[in-house]
Amino acid sequence: MLSTKWLSQNIENCVRENPNIKLGDIMNRAYRKWNAGVSKQKASRARKVAKNVVEGSFKEQYRRLYDWCHEVLRTNPGSTVQLKRSNSTVIIFATVLIYFAIAIAIAKHFRSKGR
Repeated sequence: MLSTKWLSQNIENCVRENPNIKLGDIMNRAYRKWNAGVSKQKASRARKVAKNVVEGSFKEQYRRLYDWCHEVLRTNPGSTVQLKRSNSTVIIFATVLIYFAIAIAIAKHFRSKGR
């Protein structure tokens, strides 16, 4: 008998590749790979847990965008970073614009030469 936690850990890569994996596919995979029958309810719970792990990692990465922007500024003095979010009640990432100091210097150089 497979536990939900164990099953979710073992289907995590499948859920990462296909977040909408069907319960039947999870059940068939468990039967083929581990020769164990899994109920629809257990497959559903395992998929939910695996999705939370996968999507949680995306949420954590979005939280770290500000840290990443500050790191770009720290390691590339003179650069400009703009992080834009949508103007809704739910915080949604929109764009990141990065202008490295070297690119700005090159652009100024070519503008001064009339190119």
